[in-house]
Amino acid sequence: MKREITLRCTTCGSEDLEFTQVQSHVKCNCCGREYLGGYDEVVELNQEHITQHIESFKTEIEKELKQKLISSLNSITRKHKCFKIK
Repeated sequence: MKREITLRCTTCGSEDLEFTQVQSHVKCNCCGREYLGGYDEVVELNQEHITQHIESFKTEIEKELKQKLISSLNSITRKHKCFKIK
């Protein structure tokens, strides 16, 4: 269940960002905007985007876990006839 969030340039919306080795400087390869605060600045400016993805991830994970739980319980009830799930 690995999830990733791609950071975006807050000027043009591009995801084509170039990070220095130590992430202390970030540059957008599309519009040329430079983030002198580095990775931390880009993350701070992307908080709304990040929050939206986290909420989406929560929903996806809940659905996946529910399906796995139901599948596991159904498997148990098939093996053991004395268990019934309503």
